[in-house]
Amino acid sequence: INVFAADSEAIISLLRVW
Repeated sequence: INVFAADSEAIISLLRVW
């Protein structure tokens, strides 16, 4: 499991919501 990939996905989700 890549933590970086998970963080990137979370950041993208936040950007979409914002």
